[in-house]
Amino acid sequence: MSGAATDDLAGLRAAVEGLSTEVAQLRDLFVRRLMDDKLRAGLFDTLQEELRSSREILTARAQDGLVKEMLLVVDRLLTAGNSQYQDLQELALSGADEILESLWRRGIEQVPAAGPLDPRVHEVVATIVSERASEVGTIAVVNRHGYLCGERLLRPAQVTVVIAADTGEIGDN
Repeated sequence: MSGAATDDLAGLRAAVEGLSTEVAQLRDLFVRRLMDDKLRAGLFDTLQEELRSSREILTARAQDGLVKEMLLVVDRLLTAGNSQYQDLQELALSGADEILESLWRRGIEQVPAAGPLDPRVHEVVATIVSERASEVGTIAVVNRHGYLCGERLLRPAQVTVVIAADTGEIGDN
């Protein structure tokens, strides 16, 4: 072989060795990154599980206070025969008041029941006719109270609304 061919062959060998080294380094980097990704995925799964578990514990603890207060009301209702209540209606109203008080302490509020119909928080279950135009579209009777938790509607108030005698329409709302 000539000197130029030997130089070319040596150059090719050096290039192949350089590429082999670079491929080995890239393979090593790929394997390390793959292991890092597996480790991160495992940590992420562990974190998700801890979050789920913590959420369950917090939910249970949040409900504990409410449940304890409701159980006191249940105890009072169950022992009603031996109590100071003269009639069942008085006992029922007292129990309802106690439950509502427990809910109010947790941010639950009644939907306003006076004034004009608000379809966002009122559900019309009945209507009554009126000759007075000023009453049309207003709430005449609250059949069942509605409740809010902050801005979130838990249950709409079921209401009876005044309608116009001649048209049968609720009004501008």
